[in-house]
Amino acid sequence: MTQTYEDFSKYGKEFADTGLKSFASLSKGAQAIATEAGEYTKKSFEAGSAAAEKLLSAKSLEKAIEIQSDFASSRTKPSSTKPPRSAISMPNSPKRPTSRSNQWSQKRNNLAIM
Repeated sequence: MTQTYEDFSKYGKEFADTGLKSFASLSKGAQAIATEAGEYTKKSFEAGSAAAEKLLSAKSLEKAIEIQSDFASSRTKPSSTKPPRSAISMPNSPKRPTSRSNQWSQKRNNLAIM
């Protein structure tokens, strides 16, 4: 009987330790995502503000169009400010299962195609 209680106590402690480690990992990941998102937002806002200032200081319509097209092309280039890495992929996150309603709508769409 004593051994069973000790085993139960050991498993309970392991379960609690695992839960705390998991929570710590989750909070670190959330903090990293928030930091990356904040940095991306700041850089994006600064770039947009600089482009708006240039646009408002343009002396002619042609210059304004040139400034706007330069800004638009710089935002679409891969070398421009990239979104946070966490927004692109989360390699350690579990894959989200497809919801039931989504599965049913996919089946319905497949039947409609036939």
